[in-house]
Amino acid sequence: MTIEPDLPEKALKTLREFVAGAVPDDVEVTYNILEGVPHDEIVAFATNEGTDLIMMTTHGLSGLEKMLIGSTTEKVVRKSRCPVFTVNSHLFGKVE
Repeated sequence: MTIEPDLPEKALKTLREFVAGAVPDDVEVTYNILEGVPHDEIVAFATNEGTDLIMMTTHGLSGLEKMLIGSTTEKVVRKSRCPVFTVNSHLFGKVE
């Protein structure tokens, strides 16, 4: 059940816009929008697809904020069977 019914379509539109400006035309891109607990869905998808590498950004949470909110990236790193490459999102400017 999606709280916001058009959320998957909005997410796909945002992904396509990002990829259009960041990925060369000769690179094949596929899109997958999943619902569920993010770290579980990411790890399950990577496992089912035989993924060689997961690449994720980090947002630099620490201390109390990290303890209360948790870190999707950290959970993926701990649970994934394949390597996870992490990049600090602040290196790319403002990320919301």
